[in-house]
Amino acid sequence: MIYQLIIITIAVLGVTIIMLLCEFFLRFFKNKLRKENFDNIKRVPNVELKRSYEINSYGNENQNSRKCDILGWDMIKNSEISVKIKVPYFEKNYYCKYIINNYGARSNSKKTNPDDKYFGIFGCSISYGFALNEESTFANLVQKEMLDYNYLNFSVPGYSLYQSLIKYKLKSKDIKFDFIILGIHQDLERRNTCSISWADIINNYWKIPRTYKIVRFFNFSPTNKSKIEIINILKFFIGNIRFIQILTMRSLLLEFQKECIKNNTKLYIICFDKYNSIYSFLTKNKFNWNSAHLNLEQKNFKNEYIYQLMPWDNHPNMEANLIFAKKILELINHSKNNSDIFKPKISNSKDEQNTQEFIYTLW
Repeated sequence: MIYQLIIITIAVLGVTIIMLLCEFFLRFFKNKLRKENFDNIKRVPNVELKRSYEINSYGNENQNSRKCDILGWDMIKNSEISVKIKVPYFEKNYYCKYIINNYGARSNSKKTNPDDKYFGIFGCSISYGFALNEESTFANLVQKEMLDYNYLNFSVPGYSLYQSLIKYKLKSKDIKFDFIILGIHQDLERRNTCSISWADIINNYWKIPRTYKIVRFFNFSPTNKSKIEIINILKFFIGNIRFIQILTMRSLLLEFQKECIKNNTKLYIICFDKYNSIYSFLTKNKFNWNSAHLNLEQKNFKNEYIYQLMPWDNHPNMEANLIFAKKILELINHSKNNSDIFKPKISNSKDEQNTQEFIYTLW
């Protein structure tokens, strides 16, 4: 019995020492490698292609996002920045402008009016329209076909579905949306649980809100300001477990649906990539959804990326956003003329699902 206690004690001490070493590495060593001024939410992993940025802003800021205690980070209201990116050996320079209005959203209207009719956009960088001017985003393309509405795009680069849900809950208190469009893709699964792979590339990860669905009746939602940092090590590893990521994603989608029903707001979901594993769940739970079913790494006969905007980053270009808008309008038009749930037509492609690695430099 004594020997067993000694072995257990040694094992516990060993695990504790390993966890302390992990925490030391994550909290001290890695902090020296990242900038402290919150330049980028997500770091650029292993990209050696040299490029330069020119930033012009309406005010004095060199970015339009900042830290937020509730959401981790959020957009700066009434901000305006333009970004010009120069890349050696490429003839074209990339240029885009981001205008954030008084509601803290990208919009077709720079100054909003409470009496206007709005639809909302929620999601991450794809929904936000990263590196695209406003007229090229799917939000703007959808609005061109629905002139009775203005839109408020509350998407934020790097967001998880959990953060989008929190933001929708906050915004729906002040804004009446007739409907919202929620953009999803498979990479959100690891963001929701802040898995170790996501924590490794995201700045300020000790403060990112996250949620876990462990089992059916147990929903573990840690705060974004945990005082016992060593527990965060366990959270990251738990968040890396595949079935927890799947359960959490599905739980958050159901909560999104519940919130929209409560607010008498229609929910439309657009899947950007080949997110095959979520389709049957969406249909079973009577979501109004459609899928662009794109592989952003697809190339043409010239070996050029068809849907990617920039050579070092697979965020979608305007051609991809045109497809997103088409799929969303199919949903909306069906809903206007039919009471039943839309049934997407997904091609029987045997291509593997593409897992996205998005790079956020400046926005």
